Amino acid sequence: MTQAVTLVKRALFTIGAHSEINPATPEMLQIGVDYLADLLHDWDYEGIELGTLTPANQNTDIGEPTGSRHAIILGLAVRMAPVARVELAEAVRGEAQQAYRDLVVKFEKVYLPDREPSEATASGAGNRRGSLS
Repeated sequence: MTQAVTLVKRALFTIGAHSEINPATPEMLQIGVDYLADLLHDWDYEGIELGTLTPANQNTDIGEPTGSRHAIILGLAVRMAPVARVELAEAVRGEAQQAYRDLVVKFEKVYLPDREPSEATASGAGNRRGSLS
């Protein structure tokens, strides 16, 4: 589990808007937490069920599942670049797109249609449809 502010700092570090020498302002960190909440809501709406908590403040543990942290950080970095007034590198954008595609494969809801056996289904020990016994 990772605190929301840690994810925001890593995202800002990825785009060069945060470091130990030049840390992000408290306002930028709060904006990042708000953007993180929006990102997680958008992904949930798109059918990517991570099961995370919505960050209420900077110290909220969001409880992201294993294998999703990198995609969250990169997705947040892409969203934060205009706010931080940083030009996003194409390498970061490409890596974020690949991480998102991997996340979709791992966590997207899969809807299975109800299965209805046809008359052509073999009648065996598990299928008594159409038999008199």
